Amino acid sequence: MLVLTLKKEGCYSEKKVEASLQDLKNFVTSLGTPLEDGQYNLPVYPNIDFYVEHVEVEV
Repeated sequence: MLVLTLKKEGCYSEKKVEASLQDLKNFVTSLGTPLEDGQYNLPVYPNIDFYVEHVEVEV
């Protein structure tokens, strides 16, 4: 799962960005402990493992 934040100078609020990052952290925490290699597993779909990555891009 890739979470991409596009930031253009003058078009975003740092406060909103921080709130969104906190929401992402809360979501990742709700997934539980990652597997040894950093992957997460959905309890409802035990055969699906995935990574969570956040990338911030200045545009």
